Amino acid sequence: TRHGAYYGAPADLSVWVASPGQAIWIHLDSVTASKGSERANAGYFIMPAEGGFLVRNIRTLQTCNTLHISVVADHLARLPQLLLSDTFLRTHGRLQGRAGVVQEATRSLYAESPLSALT
Repeated sequence: TRHGAYYGAPADLSVWVASPGQAIWIHLDSVTASKGSERANAGYFIMPAEGGFLVRNIRTLQTCNTLHISVVADHLARLPQLLLSDTFLRTHGRLQGRAGVVQEATRSLYAESPLSALT
């Protein structure tokens, strides 16, 4: 593989807890359960990084490195809801990279309005 040729060792796939673009929950460190506020934000997995995982918050569009994530086990539930959301698109725009490709494909198959009409 390319990784093996470059680094001289095979890739360690055990650090890939999710596939790129997979839906995740990013747990908030500063929120306690007794406050009654959100304890996690929706996001998507990018890749393993030094000391954690590189993830992107869907609400703020910020990329961060964290250990505090939960992978959405049912990838057929949450992500399509977000990808088909017209409000999400108007507020945050198109997703980037592989997640953007999935967004366009999902909308072209299931959405009432095309992606180009909303951006």
